[in-house]
Amino acid sequence: MKIKYLLFVLAVFSIVLGIALLIEDDSPLKIITSPKVYSMKHTELNETFKISVLMNRNDTYQLDTNYMRKSVLKDGENHLPLSVELVQVSDDTMDVKGESYYLVNFVVSLNIEMTDHLIVFNTASLQITYENNEIVDLYIGEFNYLFKENSDDLSMYNLQGTFGEVNGINTVTGVAVELHNQSNHNLKIKRIDIISEDVSLNNDYLIEKDREIDMFESVEDVLVIDKYSFETYESDEQQHLIMEDASKKFYVPLLYNSDIKYINRFVIMITYEIDGQEKVYYIDDFVFMNALHFGSEFEQYYQEYQYENN
Repeated sequence: MKIKYLLFVLAVFSIVLGIALLIEDDSPLKIITSPKVYSMKHTELNETFKISVLMNRNDTYQLDTNYMRKSVLKDGENHLPLSVELVQVSDDTMDVKGESYYLVNFVVSLNIEMTDHLIVFNTASLQITYENNEIVDLYIGEFNYLFKENSDDLSMYNLQGTFGEVNGINTVTGVAVELHNQSNHNLKIKRIDIISEDVSLNNDYLIEKDREIDMFESVEDVLVIDKYSFETYESDEQQHLIMEDASKKFYVPLLYNSDIKYINRFVIMITYEIDGQEKVYYIDDFVFMNALHFGSEFEQYYQEYQYENN
């Protein structure tokens, strides 16, 4: 009797499990984006980068690259073709307003090849069209992508950032860089800039610094001032001389010009004058910090979307 009862229980369990597997989860898909600044320089063919979002489900066809018919980055009427190479879904979840979400990385590449061009999308959205004609359209922030060959008058010896809180968000507060003049002429550093509309470098406070800077030093301590503001205002060109075959260390703080207060990697432009000509040296997008741009401090900037299952 015990064996028959056990077999009966196993049979019932198998039937219930089979029915559960056949019933699809029809709860709506919820997606959260946390807008940030994307600032990148093209360095190799088929180069990829990640666009990260949060999703409340990890079992939906929107995560299947084989079911994606078309993907683009767009800003108004401007469209940039993308390939979604891979979708990475975290095993763990994070809580947002009492609901569990998975971190999802869309690993994408641009379907274009250029030699001298800067793409600037101030309000960029990732748009994916699926085989059932559903369109997922997600605002991701500011997107900048540079195609440019570099000059060879300058080289970079060291590069690091300082970090701290700006409006409650832990982010990059300044940039320290050591530059070497490898040309046969003296040159003048006029500006150091970031390729971004929402974030810039404050050249009014561009200084030469002859010591190592700790990454957790405040901007005030590095500049030796009482108070520094990260709010927007115009900054002027400077004149910092680097002699032939010599090096200098510089520090310049950031300005945050809009609601986006987080940047973790960006292209740097060094504008300089040499032999009567103005030139630009580019430092490839450098990862200054690798923190996740999701969390309670970012929630006020979240963009939330909901899609019903078709």
